[in-house]
Amino acid sequence: MAMTQAGVIYKTQVMINASVKGPSLDRLQRMGYPYSKRRHPGGIDTSTLGGKYIRQRYLVHKRSGKFARSIKGKLELHKGRQSYLVYANKGTAKHIKFVIEGTRIMHGRNIIWMTGKEKMVQRRMKKAIVKTFGAQLRAQAMIRIG
Repeated sequence: MAMTQAGVIYKTQVMINASVKGPSLDRLQRMGYPYSKRRHPGGIDTSTLGGKYIRQRYLVHKRSGKFARSIKGKLELHKGRQSYLVYANKGTAKHIKFVIEGTRIMHGRNIIWMTGKEKMVQRRMKKAIVKTFGAQLRAQAMIRIG
């Protein structure tokens, strides 16, 4: 239960980061293609994108919305341990692999991994786990007392 709550928070934030309103393709061209490996061999040029992209260079602009809709999550049990898997369903949108891993022309943005490293996301997930465990402990205490 607690793992599911934390996983849903994680998946939701990945979906938000995968559907950011960004510049049009024409504007990206005028900016000098900030994701281009040839023009920016050192990495994504966040100075031209500005704003939140300076801190979160892995954000993905929303075009059709297929990428964000392809983000899935599920609870898994392996050797008695629970984990919540957040992944991109490649069957939903064929371009997912190229956005995450990059191509010979474009830098990749591993949005799932980098979202998990955000301190705000980690805090929200921990809070959900503690809240769920607290509720379960209170419920068990009431059963014992009653």
